[in-house]
Amino acid sequence: MLNSESDFTIKRGVVRFHTEARSFCATAKGRIINPQTQPSLRVQDWKDKVECAVKAARGGAQWSCADRYAVTLQFRFGFGPGCFRSKDQKLDVDNFVKPVVDGLAKGLGVDDSNFRILLIRRLDDVETLAEEGVRLFVSSTGNAPPG
Repeated sequence: MLNSESDFTIKRGVVRFHTEARSFCATAKGRIINPQTQPSLRVQDWKDKVECAVKAARGGAQWSCADRYAVTLQFRFGFGPGCFRSKDQKLDVDNFVKPVVDGLAKGLGVDDSNFRILLIRRLDDVETLAEEGVRLFVSSTGNAPPG
């Protein structure tokens, strides 16, 4: 989908800038933590896992805190035996976003204030905890925001 009113496209469920200078995809596997219902120690462990996945995916390349970023988060939640969630449990997906964004920003070494576009997708649920996780797609213009 091309949005003629903006500087980004959404293709195959991922948002990207037209003038993309850099991009990467990272996956953090494991139980996705909700800070509203999980102890703070587990929240920090989850943020650290996301940070490590981001650092590994970007391969040590330096990303600028002055760049603009478009971010796609694809959540895949586990339901069933060993997943800590029952099939009838409802999830408030927005509560799972903040720890992932925090880990992403730390993994990039930037502040999340330059995350200009955020697309959140909940993919089909999975049946095992090993399949649970979040995929992160990041696109950067390589340019500072105007003004």
